[in-house]
Amino acid sequence: MMRGVRRPSPTGLLLSMLVLTLGVIGWLSWTVFDANRTLTTTVATDIRLYELRGIIVHLDEVLTMSARMAAFTGDRAWTDRYNTYVPQLDAAIQEAISLAPAQLAAEIRAETDAANLHLVKLETQALADAEQHRLADAQAVLFSAEYEQQKQVYASGMAKLLAYVQDRVELRQQAQQQRARIVVSVLTVSLVLLLSTWLVVLRSLRSSVAVREALLVTQAREQTLEQTRSQQELVIAERTAELREALRAIEEREALLTDSVRDLRQSEATIRELSAPVLSVLPGVLVVPMIGVLDAERAQIFGDQVLSQVQQQRSRAVILDVTGVPIIDTHVAGLLVNVASALRLLGAETLLVGIRPEIAQTMVALNIDLQSIRVYPRLREAVQVLGARGM
Repeated sequence: MMRGVRRPSPTGLLLSMLVLTLGVIGWLSWTVFDANRTLTTTVATDIRLYELRGIIVHLDEVLTMSARMAAFTGDRAWTDRYNTYVPQLDAAIQEAISLAPAQLAAEIRAETDAANLHLVKLETQALADAEQHRLADAQAVLFSAEYEQQKQVYASGMAKLLAYVQDRVELRQQAQQQRARIVVSVLTVSLVLLLSTWLVVLRSLRSSVAVREALLVTQAREQTLEQTRSQQELVIAERTAELREALRAIEEREALLTDSVRDLRQSEATIRELSAPVLSVLPGVLVVPMIGVLDAERAQIFGDQVLSQVQQQRSRAVILDVTGVPIIDTHVAGLLVNVASALRLLGAETLLVGIRPEIAQTMVALNIDLQSIRVYPRLREAVQVLGARGM
């Protein structure tokens, strides 16, 4: 007589299912914990890098404007202001490099260190000339092609840092969303499979008890198994509630990250407002250095700041310095004409300086007419003309 195939014992099936259930729950718990830990440690670094990028750009412009104002006025206060902010800029650059990945930090250091040292050397030379009242020499250094070239190299490194932070935030959002979808899918499939398998196990247990035990013993064991099944369902329900709570925590983290990105964009808007300062160089004369590309939002901010300062200080002349504007098209030219018209209504004269040769060719090609605005090649000449007129 041949032996039949041995059936697995009910106890073995039960232990196997418990191990499988606990393994699935443990994996899901670890996944949620790891996601929270990664999100917590990296978001703070990204926010700090974004803040440092804005601080570095702001301090760089502060140093440039301080050096140039010292070169124009010969005032020692501008030199002191320059020396005050140099250590702050160096500290911000070093902190940003230390927070960035090694490869990106090496690229930024290679581009910015040499350019920063060169810029500091040129600015120190200009400040020394200004202290000795050689203002023409100081201005020549700060408005030289070499100085502008080093500024562009320096700005390129900062642009890489900003691009890295933005890409990293977007990639992390996508990764967290993808991970959340995977966890939900695995959880759903696992619960279905576990419940199905538990039903099979329980049916097998009932069958084994019916064969081996008498009716009373079978009933008692069925009650015991029913209690066990109820307890397991409670455990699964509790674990499921914990996992849902963890998933809800992930969603809250994602909402926090979205709020952080919005706050960072608001910080960027604040930095853009500070990129067009209004400076007083002579009694009744304001200088407005325009830096970067002028979009509709920046144009509105720029116009409001200029008109507000002219009204507050009762200025009679405004010098618009477009040295830092990469291109002047019909949009920018229209902005300049509108600002000049508004200033004329307030009783202030408008002077335009800093038009480079390539921009002049572009304006001629586009048939841009700025005849209503007096144009000078450099800020120094415009200041001298207004000074000679007693302004």
